[in-house]
Amino acid sequence: MKSPSVLHVIGQFTVGGAEKQLARAASLQATGGRRVSICVLDGELSPSLVRRARPCPVIKLESGRGRLARARALDDLLRAGGWELAAGQLFSGNLYAVWAARWAGVPAVVFEGGLETWSRPWHWAVCRWYWRRSELIEVNAAAVGDNVRSHGGEPTKLRLIYNGIEAPPDLSPAERRKARRELGLNDEHLVVMLANLHPPKDPFTLIRAVGGLSTSRGPASLILAGDGPQRGRVEELIEELDLEDRVRLVGRLDDVRPLLAAADAACLSSRAEGLSNAVIEALASGVPCAATRAGGNAELLGDGARGALFEPGDVAGCREALRSLLDDGENARHRAEQARRWVLEELSFERNIQRRDRLYAEALERWRSRNPGRGSR
Repeated sequence: MKSPSVLHVIGQFTVGGAEKQLARAASLQATGGRRVSICVLDGELSPSLVRRARPCPVIKLESGRGRLARARALDDLLRAGGWELAAGQLFSGNLYAVWAARWAGVPAVVFEGGLETWSRPWHWAVCRWYWRRSELIEVNAAAVGDNVRSHGGEPTKLRLIYNGIEAPPDLSPAERRKARRELGLNDEHLVVMLANLHPPKDPFTLIRAVGGLSTSRGPASLILAGDGPQRGRVEELIEELDLEDRVRLVGRLDDVRPLLAAADAACLSSRAEGLSNAVIEALASGVPCAATRAGGNAELLGDGARGALFEPGDVAGCREALRSLLDDGENARHRAEQARRWVLEELSFERNIQRRDRLYAEALERWRSRNPGRGSR
């Protein structure tokens, strides 16, 4: 079945896991001959993401002030472009995609990639509004689907599509030595965390765990790659624990390969998660990984068969998970090799795009079955 033309709708287009996934998927869709564009509702466009999305066009929505004006402008864009389907991404993208699609007379699908525990009930009310009016709900982990169901999403609409990744080249010993040398590392173990410094990522648990972590090579070092509103608090904790010589912040990185090449383990201590691109990147690079049992982390790590798991907020559990990877190198490498094979087989972008094509075609077919006589645009 031919994939319909799709206008992807997302709130902002800054560097983050969901945004990187969308940019690459849309690029591959466009390269494969599908008609797609990305519409960004607000904020500045990340130049690196715009490049990543090529040849898919990235459009900044021009609208007046207010939610109604934004929805009207998106409605105009859907009509003027003759788009067959609106595909929302995350909360604001989902809301406006469904809202405008109903006016434009086209179907919409929505994407949920985590569903953090909202502090205000109206968030869930809005989610239920657009879930009911969408044709299908794409989720990137079974745990995310469970969360949607528990908050009123219709189970028959859920479709699981794992995030995609392109197979990176193997990390060679020479590349590893070079990366460690450039970071000024000696023999100490290095743990890395790839994550924006936002509250759900909880870097504090990991910092405290590393602060008390002693391995067969002595105290471990930690590098945090990412930035965000909690950076100041992170810096304060590092100073409070007297860890300035062991914990480094390097900000956002467009290329995390050198950091993964230098790492002995990767860790994600998030309290809420969808399907973590950071964990996927680490596993695809063959780096042993520890993560919380949040969102899809347990799915990625095979419930511990492909890495180490601990409970969110558990400093001691995080420390022991890391020690199990760092001090049992042979077992950790075996699990990392299993994880890399699984990721490259199950999470390839080729499979991701095939599943998206089926999702969009099914959504259009469902909509037409309820709207007989409505042909392709």
